Amino acid sequence: MTLIHEICHAVIGPSHGKRFRARLRQAAQHAEQLGETALALALSQEADGYEPEEGEQITPTSICNMVEDIVRDVPGMTFEEVVDGIAADLGLIPTELHRRARRLRRVYETARQECESREQRRKARK
Repeated sequence: MTLIHEICHAVIGPSHGKRFRARLRQAAQHAEQLGETALALALSQEADGYEPEEGEQITPTSICNMVEDIVRDVPGMTFEEVVDGIAADLGLIPTELHRRARRLRRVYETARQECESREQRRKARK
């Protein structure tokens, strides 16, 4: 199941937004058609687990947290790729995302610096 999860990321991108959840559900439907009922159920439950809570709002803080998560998980992504991916997952256009969270660039740069520092410390320990 982890492999299917990661394949969905390879196709959709690093976040767990609407497009990712739809792709997981598509994989679940395919598993069901193949008679893999347990896998289909597990994939559906995983997609459900990434659904936002009812009433959960998209706040500047939640958007910035998404940026930090993506930079940590996929450090090679450019700022534009991160913004485009988050905007698509939230059903927004990039300019609207920037309007909702004005410090995106600063959060991205800080997260990149933290990743680079961690990587340098890791290499120094070797």
